[in-house]
Amino acid sequence: MRDKQPSVILVLGQAGAGHSTAVKILEDEGFMSVDNMPLALVDQLVALEVETEGNDLVFCVDARTSGFDIQALQRLIENLRQKFDTAFKVVHLSATPLEILRRFQSTRRNHPLAGEHQLEEAIALDYERMSELRTLADVTINSTATSPNALRRALLNGLEIEQVNSAQIRVLSFAYKEGLPEGADYVFDMRFLRNPHWAPDLRVMTGEAEEVANYVAADEHFESFCRDLKRLSVPIFKGALRDNRPQITFAFGCTGGKHRSVAMAVYFAAWAKAEGHNVSILHRELQKIQAQES
Repeated sequence: MRDKQPSVILVLGQAGAGHSTAVKILEDEGFMSVDNMPLALVDQLVALEVETEGNDLVFCVDARTSGFDIQALQRLIENLRQKFDTAFKVVHLSATPLEILRRFQSTRRNHPLAGEHQLEEAIALDYERMSELRTLADVTINSTATSPNALRRALLNGLEIEQVNSAQIRVLSFAYKEGLPEGADYVFDMRFLRNPHWAPDLRVMTGEAEEVANYVAADEHFESFCRDLKRLSVPIFKGALRDNRPQITFAFGCTGGKHRSVAMAVYFAAWAKAEGHNVSILHRELQKIQAQES
């Protein structure tokens, strides 16, 4: 875990070396992030976000940065070290010129220095200029031939940030008649289970009610489905952690989104939480009903 004292991370280096990816990685770890911050505004940003709000902060400096100057950047780093001591860290990202060239060619994006130079010249100039700052870094990472997952591990290990060991699980219930939910990673159709809608005493209830949950669980296929679902989910959770997927959405649907899907979502969310994962749950159709009634 990070210390309670807010942390300030400066990410710098060559354009195209992976700054945006590094910033997003730290953003997923709870940092407030700013990419390509003008040097003249850094002190104000730090005063507001870190000293006043108490947020962890990561910001990026590269060839795009307004007001970029080696001496000014060195003074800024020195001032932040004096103010925050070990809570301030500098990360230097680099890659070989050939790798940077390949990346800009594949993405067809313009290099920040390409307006005055050919692409190869711009990359060489940027490499020479930013290499001067390598000695100021606490963490140096060469991202050549490095996957985003490997970059994440190198960055968090270098900054001594403990990586989250549980998956972020989002559980959703929905009605098929209202359409499939957007953004769901895994969708399960619960219409094979007995429908509480046809039980007069249960029709007015929802899947959150114990009576409805018991009715759904009494179906002859419920237990075997849940057993297979758990067995399927375990490697999915592990893969999400390995591949740095910040959130996985499991969606359960039924005809009206009121009984079977809700009961199954509640059951699965409780199990995933008991397994040590961070779980949130949303009942799409019930939420719509509640909004109409309020």
